[in-house]
Parts: sequence; C-alpha cells; structure tokens
Amino acid sequence: MSEQKTTNQIFLDLLNQIRFKQSNFSSAQRLVASYVLDNYHLIPFLSISTLAENIGVSSNSIIKFCNQLGFEKFTEFKKIFSDHAHTELTAADKADESATNQQDTYFAQGLESDTVSIHATLNNPANQENLPKAVEMIMKASHIYIAGGMRSYSFASFLAGNLRYMGLRTHALTCGTNDYWQNLRMATPEDLVIVISLPRHNPENVEHLKKLRKGGVPVIAITDTGLSPVLPYSDLAFYCSLSISYYLPSCAGVLSLIDVISRAVSHQLDQEKFKNQVMIEG
Repeated sequence: MSEQKTTNQIFLDLLNQIRFKQSNFSSAQRLVASYVLDNYHLIPFLSISTLAENIGVSSNSIIKFCNQLGFEKFTEFKKIFSDHAHTELTAADKADESATNQQDTYFAQGLESDTVSIHATLNNPANQENLPKAVEMIMKASHIYIAGGMRSYSFASFLAGNLRYMGLRTHALTCGTNDYWQNLRMATPEDLVIVISLPRHNPENVEHLKKLRKGGVPVIAITDTGLSPVLPYSDLAFYCSLSISYYLPSCAGVLSLIDVISRAVSHQLDQEKFKNQVMIEG
C-alpha cells in the first residue's frame, strides 16, 4: 500500500474520529453520530434536511456535528461517504466483469481490508495507552471471566484459551447458556470480567454489566465503537476497527488486538518469573 491514504482509509479514519470524539458532542450531536455509524451507507443519498428528519434533530445540529469533525459544510462531510461508496461500487463492478479473476479479487480485497483493520486498531492511541493497564488488571485478578455473545463468542474463546495456556484462571462464557449469569454472579471485586461486544451488540451483556458494576467487579471492554452500549459499565476499553469491505467486515483488528494483549501478558509473566528466580538464587 502506498503512503498516501486510500479512500477506504480516509473513510475509516472519519468513523473512528466520530467514535473517539463522542464526549465532545451535545446530546443532539450524539444522535447524529449514532445514526451515521449505523447507517453510513445511506449518507451519500441523503440531503441535510432528510438526514435531520430521519434522526429527529435540526439541520443546525448536523452542521455543528460536522464542524466538530473539522468540516465547514455538510457537503464536505458527505463527500467522504460518497467517495467510499463509489470505490465500493467500482470494486463490485470489477468483480462482476472479471469472473475468471474472482479468487484473486477476494485475496486482494481481503489483504487491503485486513491491513486497514489491523493498522487502525493497533495504532489507536487509546488502545496503546490502555494496554499496560489491562495487563496489570489481568495479572492481579484471582479469576478472569471472558464474556462474548453471538459472533463475539469465538473471540472470547480465543482470548480465554491464550490466558489459560499461560496458567491463569480463566473462564470463557457465552450468552444464551443457562449458566451464563450464574457464572458471572460468582465474580468478585478481586476478579476481572472481559466483555467482547461487537455489532450487533447483545443487550444481555449490558444488563449483566450493570449488575457487575454495582458489585464493584472490574470490567474491560473490547468493542468496536465509542458509542458502544457496554462502555458506560467498563473501567477500561479497547476499540477495534472493523474494516468495511464489499463482502464482510474484517475482524482482523479484533484478532490482532487479542494477540497483542496475550503477548503482553506473557511477557509480564516471564518478567515475574525472572524476578522470582533472581530472588530465590540471591
């Protein structure tokens, strides 16, 4: 990939900017942010008045929202989404025109999408800042409960497997099983709950986290957006970029983040073993 940002990267950067600036938005602007993140594919086809009507806010709220993101006019903001939509349509047309090269197209798009997802996730300043804090919370926890529902369960199992391999007391939980909440109820303030919540977010996770929060149980969230419903009940959060391609969102960023967290914990465990060995020998 060239050093110059692609249309897809510019688009993803804007989505991430919306997520990370949520604390600067007014209540009306937060409604705009939520609508844009959930319906980005519609933005190129909406006028500012239609968008305002769909959301239930004034056109002025949308303009102020765009100003917060560095755009003077709504048309400048809209152009990012229009350019992205054009790129996606072009990619689709090329795929249709070249059926014999279909497999090459899948690999090329997969490489670009996964690269963008990993780059955006691992270079996120909030993730980099929170990594040592998360390692400390994992190291001091008596038990670690990793919760995931729907498609997030596979990621929860992956992280739990890594931590168990390192000898940590880790339990992978999935929404929908009879003992899900019973297991989470066992968590104490000396334990740690890691919730992986990706679209579509499971409302059951939110209800459980509310109860855990009241009980003083520390929670780390691995999610996709600053507007995620699990954030108000989390002590620490990691944000994963789900790079959007013509086919399916790339989850490479989620997997890479889990891998980085696992490696950081492994390194810390090795450091602790080394210190203990030195003390014994000394």
